[in-house]
Amino acid sequence: MLRPGRHVPGLFLPFRDVSFPFFTPNMLMLQKIPSAHKKSGNKKHLIRRSIAILMAALVIAAQIIDGLGEWYAQNLYPILSAVFQTLTAWIPFSCEELLAMVVLFGLIFCMLRVFQKKQKISAALLLIGEGILWLYVWFYWGWGLNYFRSSYFERADIRPAAYHEDSFRHFLTYYATQLNESYQAAYPGSAIGQDSISIRTEATRLPTEVETELWQAQLHRIFNTLPLRYGLCRTSREVRPKSLWFNKLYSSVGVMGYMGPFFCEMQLNEVLPASQYPFTYAHELSHVSGVSSEAEANYWAYRSCTGASVPIIRYSGYLGLLPYAASTARRLLDTETYRRWTASIRPEILLQAQTRNQYWQERYSPTIGAIQDMFYNWYLKGNKITSGTKNYGEVMSMVLADWNITFSDSSQ
Repeated sequence: MLRPGRHVPGLFLPFRDVSFPFFTPNMLMLQKIPSAHKKSGNKKHLIRRSIAILMAALVIAAQIIDGLGEWYAQNLYPILSAVFQTLTAWIPFSCEELLAMVVLFGLIFCMLRVFQKKQKISAALLLIGEGILWLYVWFYWGWGLNYFRSSYFERADIRPAAYHEDSFRHFLTYYATQLNESYQAAYPGSAIGQDSISIRTEATRLPTEVETELWQAQLHRIFNTLPLRYGLCRTSREVRPKSLWFNKLYSSVGVMGYMGPFFCEMQLNEVLPASQYPFTYAHELSHVSGVSSEAEANYWAYRSCTGASVPIIRYSGYLGLLPYAASTARRLLDTETYRRWTASIRPEILLQAQTRNQYWQERYSPTIGAIQDMFYNWYLKGNKITSGTKNYGEVMSMVLADWNITFSDSSQ
């Protein structure tokens, strides 16, 4: 939760025949050339590996030195992301998937050479180790150093919301009202008691190309007008979801979208229902804009979608927050209060949510999904997201902090 390969110096060594039927002085001179060439090649390898080690050391330094990650996010990442976006915008397929295949076939090729005794195992391991080191460097310098930037609360200069039951209940009432109204605006012909078949059909309807173009354009404009103090970099309008080769695999592990860190690409699941598309697109656009926290990406998806003028985008924003609002309410409220709150939500919305859950469950593989979730949890924790995959649900602390500020301002 990976780019086109390139020739690695030293991978393909020139063939030299060392069995001669006779010997001449001229051949003695020819034998000296490979030796000089070898020394030159060794020097180039040493320089290249030294650069990789130095860049890897700077990655480690960014994890230790406060402010270095934020400097990268504010100054270097916008330049690097613009370069990657310009270079890959015209390519219709995912360069991240292509890179993954190149790496996989490269590993197989190295193992075959060792098995065929065409390369020493030590040389193969050295080559693989250097390749992994460069992928590590590319990942972090290309995007991953955003993991070590300041938190949303530090950049926005606000405090996380302290829990107050009255304020939380007030928010839930406001949220349920906005969710209901956004549904009515998105589906103006709907009425309470509407045919359940049409509701289920709409819940899993795929968006048209015209719709996705409109939604992407509006969300892109919203992101590029956010105040600079939040530290999100401006993105090119050419940042569009790429076509995928392994879409069924992503569905089997419950992935609706992901941001490719090696090329600053965005990928969305190609069977994403229309009502989930805007929220997922905005979530991944947050990552492209330099946001590493999954909770913060959810926050910007919610904020940008609910601030849009297109009704279905607004509905998608409120709907995207529903699982996190509901789980927080269930944890903090007593059973009767929670039941009354869920009863205040239109039954069509709850039926849509239930239908979408079934839709994704039909495509989900528990075994593969559990393995992916385990590795992704380790990955997040290894990059200073200490809560791991639970980080997605922490969006509520940001939403409630904003709500408390808005509520206190409106009450004065």
